[in-house]
Amino acid sequence: MPKTRTRPDANGTGTGSTLPWRQMIPVHKLRPNPDNPREDPGDIAGLAASIQANGLKQWLLVSRDPDGDTYPIEEGWRRWLAMKDWATEIPCVIAPPLSAEDRAVRNVTTALITDVHKKPLNPVERATGFDQLVKAGKSQPEIAALTGLSVSTVSNSLALLEFSAKDQDKIRSGEMSAAEALAIVHRVRARKRRKQGQAAIGPVWEPPWFTRAHPLARTVRAMCNAREHTARRRYDKTGCGECWETVIRADERVVIAATAQARESFTQAMGEVTG
Repeated sequence: MPKTRTRPDANGTGTGSTLPWRQMIPVHKLRPNPDNPREDPGDIAGLAASIQANGLKQWLLVSRDPDGDTYPIEEGWRRWLAMKDWATEIPCVIAPPLSAEDRAVRNVTTALITDVHKKPLNPVERATGFDQLVKAGKSQPEIAALTGLSVSTVSNSLALLEFSAKDQDKIRSGEMSAAEALAIVHRVRARKRRKQGQAAIGPVWEPPWFTRAHPLARTVRAMCNAREHTARRRYDKTGCGECWETVIRADERVVIAATAQARESFTQAMGEVTG
């Protein structure tokens, strides 16, 4: 006969229902699975952001510790780590232990089974999901906030939908990697822009700061010439990095001294007014 799980009573003994049940459990009563083979949780910042934005979509699987009022986490360690610093309680599915069951064996087995049998979305499936959110009126930044991913990840994923159905099947099967597909998309886009006479799209840089328009540029140029730094690269034909640093630090000292003097003069003036 198959073994059954029984819901423990307040003392942890097996009575009542033979099925798991759901319960909101305080965060401080949950504890990591001591036998979990996973050691590195990875980056959980994105997971935490996603849970905060959308709520917890998959409850933790826990059991009750018969030696105390705590609940070892059998599945959901990363979700607990992502929530424990800001949540007060977490929804859990409590699976009572089987009779005569080795808890350590159960803990390891559960961790292995839930990892082995997880099937993540393939790149095209994920892109299709993002596209469904776009059609629902969500922008890429909004999708990124909802999923805890970066905007570039969402954008790159959506780019895979530019392939034909046949090529998307290649991505699904792994015949073509997502990275290879994305590189092809970028090349095709660049070729189209060239045909249309459009400029290539590259990084968007802020205007340079160390230029001839800088207030200290003339001083920097004079210093660099005086030092005869003729073999050094000059920023916008003004001066080298060393001369820029020297002039900026000297100017900083002048500003600090002028500020202190102005403050002292102001304090004296206020003293004369109130005196």
